[in-house]
Amino acid sequence: MSRQDAIPDDKLLTEAQLAELLQVSVRTIQRWRAEGGGPPVVWASSRRPRYWLSEVRDWLKTSKRQDG
Repeated sequence: MSRQDAIPDDKLLTEAQLAELLQVSVRTIQRWRAEGGGPPVVWASSRRPRYWLSEVRDWLKTSKRQDG
């Protein structure tokens, strides 16, 4: 079973799509990746980072922080 079969509405996002979704700059996404943070990355090729929407959602759930 492929990933798409397991999660039918899942899709791969580009850096630009991820930045728009999270309302941050593409440079912020690149910095997070360079620092080992941010959502898990999948490399479509050596120059094409992609992000599974489901993993971005999971990352957001686990990266919530309590201020105060």
